[in-house]
Amino acid sequence: MFRFIVRRLLQMIPILFGITVITFIIINAAGSPLQQMEFNPRVKPEDIARIRHNLGLDEPLWKRYFIWVGNVLQGDLGLSLINFRPVTERIREVMFNTLLLSSISITLSLLIAVPLGIYSATHRNGRIDRISSLFAVAGYAIPTVWLGLLLILLFSVQFSKWGLPSLPVGGVRDLRDDGGLGDRIEHLILPITALVLPQVATWLFYIRSNMLEVLQQDYIRAARAKGLRNKTVLYGHGLRNVLIPLVTLFGLLIPDIFAGALVVENVFAYPGMGRLAITAIGDKDHTLVMGITLMFAVLVIVGNLIADVLYAVVDPRIRLD
Repeated sequence: MFRFIVRRLLQMIPILFGITVITFIIINAAGSPLQQMEFNPRVKPEDIARIRHNLGLDEPLWKRYFIWVGNVLQGDLGLSLINFRPVTERIREVMFNTLLLSSISITLSLLIAVPLGIYSATHRNGRIDRISSLFAVAGYAIPTVWLGLLLILLFSVQFSKWGLPSLPVGGVRDLRDDGGLGDRIEHLILPITALVLPQVATWLFYIRSNMLEVLQQDYIRAARAKGLRNKTVLYGHGLRNVLIPLVTLFGLLIPDIFAGALVVENVFAYPGMGRLAITAIGDKDHTLVMGITLMFAVLVIVGNLIADVLYAVVDPRIRLD
C-alpha cells in the first residue's frame, strides 16, 4: 500500500507539470493584465513599460514559467498582479468555503442516492422507482446554472413576495447582523441544493443499474436459498459488490464536483475558489489563475488517489502493491 501511494504521488509530478504548462500558455494568450492601461490615454507608455518590467511581463514566456515553477517549489505562489497580495493568502481565505460546500454536497448525495438507489432496484417499477427515475432524468438534464437561477427565483424572490421565509442568495453570512451558525446554514442551503441534485441523479442511475445487475447473480440466489434474511442478502452480499464500481464513479466525479462548485459559487455569489478563479480570469491575473489551477489539480489528483486506495478497503482481493 505504501509503495503504491508513493508511486502515485510521483506520477502526480508530470501530470501537474502538463496542467500548469497548458494553463500558463492559455492565460498568457488571453492577454496582458496591463491591457486596460494601454488603452488609457492618461497613462504614459514609459509608465506601462516600467510596470511591465517590475511585474516580469517583459520576459520570454518560457522563462516566466520556469521562474514561477521555481517559486512554487519554494512554497511561493507569487503575488496577485491586480492588488499585489500573496496568492497563497487569497486562496487560503476562500479554500475552506469551497471544501465545505463540496464535502457537504458529496456526503448528502451519498446519503440520499445509496438507499434510494437500492430501494428502487429492489422495488423495480414501483411508485418510488418511477418517481426517483423521473427525478434522476430531470436532475441530470437540467444545467447547473439554470437550476441555480430557478432556486433563487423560487425560494428567495417568490417566497419573499408571498410573505414566506425566504433564503439568502449571496455570500456566507449576513453582513448586517451575523446570526451565527443558523445564518451560515441558511446561506449554504441553496448552493448545496444546486450541487446535490445533479449529483444524486448521477449516483442514483448508477447504483440502481448496478444493484439490478448484482441481484441477478447466482451467489445472490444461493444466499437467498440458504434462508438468509433479505437485509443480509442486500447489504452483506449485494451492496458490497456494488461499492466496487461505485468507488470508480467517485473518482471520476471529483473533477465534476469541483467544476460544479465553480459554477454554483458564481451563481450564488459564494466566496469560494471557483468565484475567485472567474474573477482572476476576467482580470487576467496570471499568477492568481495559476495558483488556483494548481490547487484544483492537486485536490482532484489526491481525490482520485483516495478512490484508488478505497478499492483495497472495499474489496480485499485487490492488491495495490
